[in-house]
Amino acid sequence: MRENNLQYKELTNHSWKLRDVTNDQNNPISEKTTYKINGEVITQMNSPELSETIKSKYFLDTVNREITIEYQNSKWKYKIEKLTTEEFNIKNSEGKVIRNIPY
Repeated sequence: MRENNLQYKELTNHSWKLRDVTNDQNNPISEKTTYKINGEVITQMNSPELSETIKSKYFLDTVNREITIEYQNSKWKYKIEKLTTEEFNIKNSEGKVIRNIPY
């Protein structure tokens, strides 16, 4: 049975990396995302093509199992499919599941 109540500690205890995602050359994407307890998200992207750190905000809706990411004037809402200390899977508005594992 799925746990209905999400807890911040499951999200904020680690940094996360994308699982099974590759770039145009079929190389794994090196991205580290850290969710801070204060609602800040820090994403570090490292590849030969790009090295950048992006800071944004997140909001966790524990009742509806959703997470919203805000960056500049854009906002993305995802449905949380699974959130444990070993996996963080979210579904975008097109139904694509984005799988994350601890970094």
